[in-house]
Amino acid sequence: MNTLSGPSSLQKTSWSKQERQAKAMITSSDILKANILIVDDQHANISLLEDMLRNAGYVSVSSTEDPREVCELHRQHRYSLILLDLLMPAWMASK
Repeated sequence: MNTLSGPSSLQKTSWSKQERQAKAMITSSDILKANILIVDDQHANISLLEDMLRNAGYVSVSSTEDPREVCELHRQHRYSLILLDLLMPAWMASK
C-alpha cells in the first residue's frame, strides 16, 4: 500500500498551472492603464471620446487630428488601442 502525504503529483501540476494562470490574469486596473490613441479629423469627436474614456477611468489617452502621424506616434508610444476614423480627408488623399 502506497501512502502519500500531501497532494498527488497530478494535483501539484494542476495547482501550479492555476497559479500561473492567476499571475497572468489581467486586472481591471491593468485595462484602465492601457495606452490609447484617438485619431479623428474632427476635434469634437476627439473631445467626446477623450471625455468618455477618462470618465470611464482610462488614464493614458492621447489624440491626433493628422492620420499621417499615427505610425510614428505608435513607434514612440506602443499604443494598446488605436481608435481610428477611416473617413478622414487627409487619410483618403494619401491612399
